[in-house]
Amino acid sequence: MVLSSILDKEAIDMIRKDTKTSAKESNEGVIVAFDIDGTLIDYEGSPIADSIQLFHLLQRLGCNMVIWSAGGEAYARATAKWLGLSANVVKKGAITPDIAFDDNEFDLGKVNIRIPTQKKEDGKLKLAPKEDKEG
Repeated sequence: MVLSSILDKEAIDMIRKDTKTSAKESNEGVIVAFDIDGTLIDYEGSPIADSIQLFHLLQRLGCNMVIWSAGGEAYARATAKWLGLSANVVKKGAITPDIAFDDNEFDLGKVNIRIPTQKKEDGKLKLAPKEDKEG
């Protein structure tokens, strides 16, 4: 997975904000939130490997990771544990993260990144094509 294929320039710049210090030190204050359904797991309940890989990468870079869900904190906590992800769990929208990932259109973070909806074809996960907003 190529980081720039998911993250926009503003998000990449925020993560790489200080090249003179180590990546972990420079990202200490960056708060990154991931939604659960459609972002970390698909709507059939299977983990989305690329999203989980991105989560781990951002965590290794020193970002403060948050997991939330419209399904509530208990659901988010249980799913994070099931996925083996270590993060703060909060009520969705309770904080304004620097970067937020979700599969729906939203405005919850300073930078909002939409993960394309996942769908299964022939038993394999594929990204749904991006919607044409002009047509």
